[in-house]
Amino acid sequence: MVSQELLHALEELAHQLGMEVRYERLQSAEECVVFSGSCRIKQQKLILVEESSTMEERIQILRRALRQENLEAVFVQPRLREFLKPNA
Repeated sequence: MVSQELLHALEELAHQLGMEVRYERLQSAEECVVFSGSCRIKQQKLILVEESSTMEERIQILRRALRQENLEAVFVQPRLREFLKPNA
């Protein structure tokens, strides 16, 4: 898969799992350090991605977040499922 197609497929999978992907400028405050990754706010699952991250960084952030989810309940393209395996 081309990087843009892979990123889009990961975003679509996140959406199928009920997760919102947000590209935002993540700023850390003195008492709080903010990193890209997944989180839950109230009942909403989110994947926050630093908007200045590269395409490859975005792909890896989504990959890490989606690996933590149960993918058995949704259809995942075989090539994408292979990409999400821990040792891939």
